[in-house]
Amino acid sequence: MKIKNYYLLTFALLVITIKWSISFYYFPESLDVKILHDSVADAKDYYPLIKFLSELNLNYSYDPEIDSLKVVPLPFWGILFHSLFIKIFNFYSFIILDFICVSFILFIFYYIFKIFLSKTLSIILSILIFLIPYLISNTFFSNIQYFYLFGETLYNLRVPRPMITNLYFFGFILISLRLLTGNFYNFKNFFLLGLLMALSLSSFYYHFFTEALSLVFILIYKFKTKIFLELKENFKYFFVLVITFLIAATPFFLNLYFHESEFTYRQCIFDLDFKLKAQLLSYFVSKYSSFKGIIFISSLSILTLLSHRLHTISITDKKIINIFYLFFLASLVAPILFVIISPKSCVIYHFVNFTILNAFLFLIIYFLIILKTISKFNLKNYYNSFLILVFVFSILFFTFHEYNKTMVKKNDETHNQYRNELNLVTKKIEKNYKLRDISLLTFETDFMVWSIMKDIKYLDLNKSIFTPKKDFMIEEDIFSAFKKLGLDDTNFELFIKNQERGWRYINPNITKFVYYKYQANSLVTYQNSLDFEKDELEHIKNTHLLLQQQQMIPKFELERLKKAFKIFDDDLIFPEVIVLNKRDDFFDYKKLKLNKYCKVFDGSVFVLYFKDQNKSCNEQ
Repeated sequence: MKIKNYYLLTFALLVITIKWSISFYYFPESLDVKILHDSVADAKDYYPLIKFLSELNLNYSYDPEIDSLKVVPLPFWGILFHSLFIKIFNFYSFIILDFICVSFILFIFYYIFKIFLSKTLSIILSILIFLIPYLISNTFFSNIQYFYLFGETLYNLRVPRPMITNLYFFGFILISLRLLTGNFYNFKNFFLLGLLMALSLSSFYYHFFTEALSLVFILIYKFKTKIFLELKENFKYFFVLVITFLIAATPFFLNLYFHESEFTYRQCIFDLDFKLKAQLLSYFVSKYSSFKGIIFISSLSILTLLSHRLHTISITDKKIINIFYLFFLASLVAPILFVIISPKSCVIYHFVNFTILNAFLFLIIYFLIILKTISKFNLKNYYNSFLILVFVFSILFFTFHEYNKTMVKKNDETHNQYRNELNLVTKKIEKNYKLRDISLLTFETDFMVWSIMKDIKYLDLNKSIFTPKKDFMIEEDIFSAFKKLGLDDTNFELFIKNQERGWRYINPNITKFVYYKYQANSLVTYQNSLDFEKDELEHIKNTHLLLQQQQMIPKFELERLKKAFKIFDDDLIFPEVIVLNKRDDFFDYKKLKLNKYCKVFDGSVFVLYFKDQNKSCNEQ
């Protein structure tokens, strides 16, 4: 039986069919709502950006009185394909791209493994490595931090990371392997390297720094002291790489140049001055030189050296081991290089997670090569049977995973109520209004995303990462919304107060509209302030400097916001539709006095109001 690549396409098709079929069966709802609920993690936060790029309009204000805004910064190459597909296939584009991306990652893994293994084994391993995150999440390995981070970082269908971004990174690894195991000077490979580096920079810059350093290390490994001579004599190849990179990265650079700077600061960007650089560099050096760090780095280094000593390992296999080791080293150096040269930073821990990913990749490849070398059994006659067995097992396991995940949601009454009512409310809104003609007021992110994807005309409130509005504009939107709902100073104080939730301080109410503008940890606070309550300050000092997803507003800023709310007296333009979550803790919906509105839906989770236009509420 001749092994063909249709196994991988069939596997990808079955995976996506199973995923969406189970969801459609147990949650019969409109596709637009289903896409929101079945998005992986916080992927839905990128859907408005996908919509904006698809329309080539990056400065929506969703406000009748505000225009001429700067543009939102976005991970251009991370969402471009979704933006193109959504123009053609609308919400079905998310399902189609799930299939395409799973197919691509399987083929990339396949071609990586095929460099040193048979076609059959490469197909088997590409399927198995795709399943690793699902295996980890369903076993005790999910309780082991390193395995958990590896599973989360390896691959899944979260848009755009790692769904799109890891396609670029693993593609870069594949081309790097082909450089050293085949004809090094090849225009196609240098073009692809430049392209992939640009795609990574424009979608998830953490990958770019590792890729750039890996390329430098590969050149040093290949040419050693003759590296500059090689660069000079083969300048045309490196010129193709640089030009390709610059052309492909141009949209990203233009977007950065014209973007709204206050938007990026809301995303947790902070200035890296000399003091902060020193703190971060000291942290990484101390980690690498710690006992655990030395053992960790030395172990992988010794394994690499041992492979050089084993004469049974082929030269090609040694090169492959060396390449993955160089990627691991590059991931160690990448955060240091970034901190040194970058004037700003944000979520540094992604560098740490990426180091863990590269360490696991090295170990997987290393032990596969060792097993191939020491294996004395000839299994070639059983490869096809083994492939069929793995294929069937993998499909059954993935079906079990998706079914189990869906049942957890199905049996969660809170999730069910939320999901069902969101579907009912959206249908009721669409039945009574054309979204292109109305304004909506809601504090609920899902309704904001849904309404943007459905071409809403105006939003009285919009999540801060969906609009390039200035901070003061967003604050005024909040003040205005509170006044329209008849909420008072006490409600507003509850809305903005610092709240301790789990391991961190974060108030989900205000965070939607300021995001991580007020991030607080042992490295940075808003305006480097220490103006916090005693217990808050103690918590900040004990918060790891890489945990940037904590938000705490200084006392002086809380007072400014309270004062600004009190004196706010702008004219109010009331929206046609209001949707509120009754579980929000900063107001009591029963005490709202919305005399201009009809309550047309009152569920366990949501309450929906339509503006009364001389019609009986019962007619809505």
